[in-house]
This record gives sequence, C-alpha cells and structure tokens, in this order.
Amino acid sequence: MDQVQIIGALQNIPLFADLEYQQISTLYEAGSLLQIEADEVLCEAETIDEHLIIFLAGEMRIESSDGLQLATINEVRAIGEMGVFTGQARATYVVATQASTVLVLASDVWGELMENDPDVGLKIQSGLIKILYARMHDTNEELRALRAEKDK
Repeated sequence: MDQVQIIGALQNIPLFADLEYQQISTLYEAGSLLQIEADEVLCEAETIDEHLIIFLAGEMRIESSDGLQLATINEVRAIGEMGVFTGQARATYVVATQASTVLVLASDVWGELMENDPDVGLKIQSGLIKILYARMHDTNEELRALRAEKDK
C-alpha cells in the first residue's frame, strides 16, 4: 500500500471518519509503518497501551488473557484505541497469524497532534464515542440473544 491508499483506508476507520484528508495525512506522517512477523505478539494482555495501532494488512488474532481466541482481524482497523485514550490496561493479546503491516502512533504524538489542531481531538473523541456506542449496542444484542436462548 502506498501513502494515498493508506490514508484512504484510514478514512474508513470509524475513529477517523470525521477527519479531513489533510488531518489524516498528518496522522499518517506522525506514525511508523511496521512489518510484523507471523506469531509475533503485537499487544500483551494486562498492559497499558502507549501506542495506537492501525492494522493495515495481513491477519491477526485477538486472544483473552487465558489464551481463548476471541476474534480474527483481517480488515483495516484501529487496535488499542480505548487504552490509549483511557490509560486503562488492555484485557487481550493481539498476535499476528501471518506477516502483517501496521501503522503505529505513539500516545505522546496524539497529545501533540491534538494540541496543534484541537479540531482533530474533537473529531476523534466523537469517533470514539460512536465506537463505544456501537460496542455497547452489539453487547446488548448478544445479551438479548443469550437471554432468549436461555428462556427457551
């Protein structure tokens, strides 16, 4: 992927959906592109995220702290955004299942970017709220389905 393709992909991530092209370009330029090897652990459970990771290509799995596979990542998306913004420890591992490409943005870079362009901070906070709402909605739907199954 070249820079234009990556910036286009970033525009489709809910966290960045409200940002303008130039704002996303600034985020891209502040980050570091990394190649992750198969079986490499990208994020450890019960640690505090100091980087926002944007998964760009390849495949990764999310595991609980006791090793239960929870999900597979194979679409462009943010990883670790809740920990970066809340400072709370993550509950999962993220492990590459094949060679993968990620864009890493250090949390101190976030602060600097938002200080230099407060509009970026507001738009990212709005995106974060939308993500939290979607996750709560999905969790409520799962609970509803489990309760319905239990009541059968």
